[in-house]
Amino acid sequence: MNTKFLLSTRAGLRRSFKNIFTISLGILCCCMVLTGCDKNKDKDKDPGTNQFTYNGKIVDTFSGEQVYFGHYEAFGNNANNVDLYIGIGDNLYIALSMLVPNGNNKLLAETYYGDNTFQPYTIASGAILDENFDVISYMTAATVTVKVSGNTYTIDVEATLDNKKTVVGNYTGTLEWFDGSEEDVESYGSLTINKNGTGTTYDFGQGNFSVAARLLSIDFETIDNMTFVFGFLLDKTGYTALPVGTYDVMPGIGNTAGTCNGYIKIGSGSAKNSTSGTVTVAKTGDNYSMIFDFEIAADGSTVTGTYNGPLKSTKAARASVKSMRRALQK
Repeated sequence: MNTKFLLSTRAGLRRSFKNIFTISLGILCCCMVLTGCDKNKDKDKDPGTNQFTYNGKIVDTFSGEQVYFGHYEAFGNNANNVDLYIGIGDNLYIALSMLVPNGNNKLLAETYYGDNTFQPYTIASGAILDENFDVISYMTAATVTVKVSGNTYTIDVEATLDNKKTVVGNYTGTLEWFDGSEEDVESYGSLTINKNGTGTTYDFGQGNFSVAARLLSIDFETIDNMTFVFGFLLDKTGYTALPVGTYDVMPGIGNTAGTCNGYIKIGSGSAKNSTSGTVTVAKTGDNYSMIFDFEIAADGSTVTGTYNGPLKSTKAARASVKSMRRALQK
């Protein structure tokens, strides 16, 4: 199996898991080799071993991987993060971010449930991905039962999606294991959060963006235990990069072109949304220069900062082996 894409776009994935199945302006990505042929079955049958029911059809599995990331700051320090990826059907993927007890780097035999406690044997988030590694549907609830015998895993998944459909089935076989815990993140920017006369500065890494209709969302790679995400509402669809200009910060993403909204999350604390201010975007060649100047009404803080560097598409970022923290996810 060609594995050079597996560790790509991981930072965007992990930072977007700020709450159980509540994903705002983030992107969930995983990268696996596409194999197999047409494997759709009669929809009236129940799924068997290495099969899933999805979209009213039974499809076969074609791959299984797990990636260890150790502690992830947004989940706290009570458990280690191991992501599970199962390839199904015609190049679709089940992606689940799961938590195991500290001291473990692989999935253990247990039943895992989706909730917001970030304790061992819970599921932090999940999604179904298409052949281009874009999210088709996020999961709103999930239960995963794992059994282990030697190197063989028996994994039963039952999940509800945000389009009200379900994905149910089994994967049995080995899970190829990868270590994504030692990747370094290069600093491309910093934010200073000023509150009550005291300023605290946090570095952050490269920005990785996705586009959905008119909304361009940037997920900056985590450094200093800070999650930083911003979304920009554009004037039309079809953009493949962020246009230059000055964007007005609004309390939320509405329907007014040229506006933006973001949030900051420190460690396992709550996400705090921007409410007013500006973000100025300039570009020279492939490098962006961004100036942040906004307020957070929830705690009375002001935030200033800069970013200097490229903004990578989540798809382009997958080509880098080290881009799970520098751009599954990412």
